[in-house]
Amino acid sequence: MAGVLSEMVREEPQMESLRWGMLALVSVVMFAFPSVAEEANGAGKVRTELAEIMKLRGKNYVDVRDRIMRREKLAADLATILAETTDWKLALLCEAICFRLSEPEKARLFDGLGPVYGWGGDHSATRNTIGLSTDGGRYLGVITCCFGRPVFPLVAENVLWICEAKHERWAAMYSLFHLRDDRVADVVVAVLRDRRTDLLDRLVAVRVLWEALLGLDPRQDRIAFGQGLFGPRLPPELEKLSKPVNELAFRVRGLVREAIINEIVKVLKEDTEERVRAGAANALERAGDVAVAALGEGLASDDSPWVRAWCAHSLRKIGGDAAQEALAAATVNEKHAEVLTVIRGERKPLDPMYDVPEHARTILGR
Repeated sequence: MAGVLSEMVREEPQMESLRWGMLALVSVVMFAFPSVAEEANGAGKVRTELAEIMKLRGKNYVDVRDRIMRREKLAADLATILAETTDWKLALLCEAICFRLSEPEKARLFDGLGPVYGWGGDHSATRNTIGLSTDGGRYLGVITCCFGRPVFPLVAENVLWICEAKHERWAAMYSLFHLRDDRVADVVVAVLRDRRTDLLDRLVAVRVLWEALLGLDPRQDRIAFGQGLFGPRLPPELEKLSKPVNELAFRVRGLVREAIINEIVKVLKEDTEERVRAGAANALERAGDVAVAALGEGLASDDSPWVRAWCAHSLRKIGGDAAQEALAAATVNEKHAEVLTVIRGERKPLDPMYDVPEHARTILGR
């Protein structure tokens, strides 16, 4: 079931992600929905149907998925598929359906949370079916403290197949990362590679990969709903699910870290939007020395002064002889005054997550 990027390293030697737990969940589903042993062609038919719905998006996907969920003896077929497949997307879809079969009330509450638009502030809030006005920050808090890691397949399902309108995937992608599941990089990279993904969703995907390179520290606290970003209080049906967050550190290393860096470098070199390339140049600061060559190339050759400025800023942050050589070469050849200001370390570029040069009339941040 592993994906190309899903060998994440978690500082929890006793865990092999959530897959053992998911296999146990499948067993619960099969107990709750008893059936005789399925013939091989039963699982094969379900596999074919699932492969077809993975091509859909939004309401079309949900309608077909719900129709499949009404099949008899579905749990046994899903167990067979999970035991055999090496397709990480298919495995995630099976796990999401297993969760929906075994925890229908939690699935109903989860579905009632979204979709969520934007991040922060009532201006971006949306009213959903459980009567909770929420935005991206509040959505993240509810997901982590009321549902936790077991809901990862449902959040991934939203990111990959359900979210349809502009910005819907923002909060879901951030929540995936904070659920600390091994497969977050696979899901986010799939978003980047999907030609249907709009500019801002690609930008958020790059930022999530940036955070993956940074990692998450241990966390033990109770989210204060009813205060600040997390107010008002939760509806009673969510309140009873709320529990303190107790998580160990989450890091990426080795081949997975290398693969994430290579994906961000690809975005820097190939994305057609300067805002996304600027985000990639910013993210590569976290990659360290291995990103110096790509950043030096971007600083020397990218058409956008904004992107060149971010390449320069990241090179200054990384430091070292190779980075200094790239900056020195750019000082000789660069003609844009604001880029030179960044090369000298006097100013920081405009953050692509929050503004664009057309609006700010400068590539420099405040």
